[in-house]
Amino acid sequence: MGPDVEKLHFYIYDGNSYKFIPKADVIPVCFDDFLKGNKEETNRKMGENEDYASLIFQLPQHGKNIIAKFGNFDSYEIYTPYIIGNRMILVWDDGRFKRSEIYWEKK
Repeated sequence: MGPDVEKLHFYIYDGNSYKFIPKADVIPVCFDDFLKGNKEETNRKMGENEDYASLIFQLPQHGKNIIAKFGNFDSYEIYTPYIIGNRMILVWDDGRFKRSEIYWEKK
């Protein structure tokens, strides 16, 4: 298991300086991608029930793929009514990560 990261920043180095690249240009995944049904309604229900979650990224110890992890505050059972899965592997592909299927990983 690698380190978990809550914020990522990406830069390109041209040999002289670094140029910032927006995360959305490199990682095409967000919190709402994991939600079932109507995203706004699901977010509202989670808030009403005080079922809080976050999306963090597990960096690799080897290779280039990242794991997007949903949840991180409550148990697996708390999130199952709201989401289609709690993990997604982000596969490195020539300067950008590609999404893979969302799946369940029990803690």
